[in-house]
Amino acid sequence: MIFRVSIISLILTGCASSSNVYEMSPGIFTVTATGDGYTTADRVMNLAMEKAQAQCVRANRRLDVVQREQSRTRMGIDTTINLSFRCV
Repeated sequence: MIFRVSIISLILTGCASSSNVYEMSPGIFTVTATGDGYTTADRVMNLAMEKAQAQCVRANRRLDVVQREQSRTRMGIDTTINLSFRCV
């Protein structure tokens, strides 16, 4: 019974993934995170922010969000966050 509950919990929490962090122009970075229809937009945003924060921590700097875009992808089911930032 516990195994079934664990499987159901895993299915209902959804999946989210993110890209690597890329430098798009000098000092401006971007990261993209996507979550399926069972994942909240907040969770997807947190994933993108965690990746951005990790980039700035490695440089001993603070995160400064330049632009945030949220869109629906894959037939309007998934949520995608594109986050542009710099480390100041």
